Amino acid sequence: MYSVKENLEELMSNHNLTLTQLSAELGIPYKTISNYTNGKYLPNLNTAIKIANYFHCSINYLVGLSDSEEYGNYSDMDNLFLSRYEELLKTTKVTHYRATKDLGLNINISRKWRAGTTPSLAVLTKLANYFGVTIDYLIGRNRLS
Repeated sequence: MYSVKENLEELMSNHNLTLTQLSAELGIPYKTISNYTNGKYLPNLNTAIKIANYFHCSINYLVGLSDSEEYGNYSDMDNLFLSRYEELLKTTKVTHYRATKDLGLNINISRKWRAGTTPSLAVLTKLANYFGVTIDYLIGRNRLS
């Protein structure tokens, strides 16, 4: 599997887009896109959704959790993270304490989640790997076609 850097470069190449063109199309500063393609930074969740929507691919593909491009149209994020996370804890019989310890996360992170904050893309990637689900599933983004 590849990284955001490699998958974004491939998507841009497949669509014959330069950094300048993608920056203009998405309304994201050139330097920001350049930082992603240089592997310096991961996009934040909202930017990852914007990029994935533009290329009609899953977030899992964009961040390198899936080899399949999974092209299609996706719904907007339904902000279902907390309920899906709690459901996964219940069905896998893993406690929040155990999950956070296994993933190296702060045990108190759930306070932010209960307040409505969605985890960063890096944390979502860890959680998706841990539970064997997609990032799109975790945030309530569904494939429409």
